[in-house]
Amino acid sequence: RVPPYSNQQFSGTYGGPIRRDRIHMFANYEYEREPQVYVYSNPTYPRFDMDLEGTRTQYTGGVKMDFQFTSQTRMSTRFTDYHQYIPGSGGGAATHVSGATEADRRTRQLWNQYTQVLASNIVNEIKGVPGVERRGDLESAAAEREFDSLSPVGGRLPLAERPQRVCLVVAG
Repeated sequence: RVPPYSNQQFSGTYGGPIRRDRIHMFANYEYEREPQVYVYSNPTYPRFDMDLEGTRTQYTGGVKMDFQFTSQTRMSTRFTDYHQYIPGSGGGAATHVSGATEADRRTRQLWNQYTQVLASNIVNEIKGVPGVERRGDLESAAAEREFDSLSPVGGRLPLAERPQRVCLVVAG
């Protein structure tokens, strides 16, 4: 049998100058809603055949601000947010509906960049990530330690307690 399929998507953007040649703003938002049916069928025990229904949702958005102080000095700030909820997984003849899992994933990031043109062939940039928040479906302590080691700012500390990472790039 073929389960019904439905998918709704919405997205929008907005942007432009706030102050001509000095301050610009850009914002974006995306939303997706996808009802899903996981079909569990067991040829040996047909009474275990059942469906698991749920709706996968995903939100993505962000805001970016650009500031030009002088013709040689600029600053950019960007915030992004990603959230996805997956209500179930699996299906098929080899698993039972009781083995289904769900996932709730979220990432938020704030990024700053300061650029200064020192000469026609020298640029000074300072880039920083004051905070990244990641939350996901972690099934074991080992997976949690691996997740924390991959995080660019030291895992899931509250935003106020995260160390600031700053990079200095000089190109010639």
